[in-house]
Amino acid sequence: MKSHLSNFLIYLRIEKNCSLLTIIDYRLELEKFILFLEKKNLNNLTNITTSIVRE
Repeated sequence: MKSHLSNFLIYLRIEKNCSLLTIIDYRLELEKFILFLEKKNLNNLTNITTSIVRE
């Protein structure tokens, strides 16, 4: 999952030209979400459902 996060942050910086603060905010929130998923033993993006995201 962390590689997906890194790729997304690179995308934000290069393709979307987002500000550093925006990228930092995304990183912090997504890292929290990744920890949440890891606690639920969900390490594959294809196993994540809408209800899990809402949780």
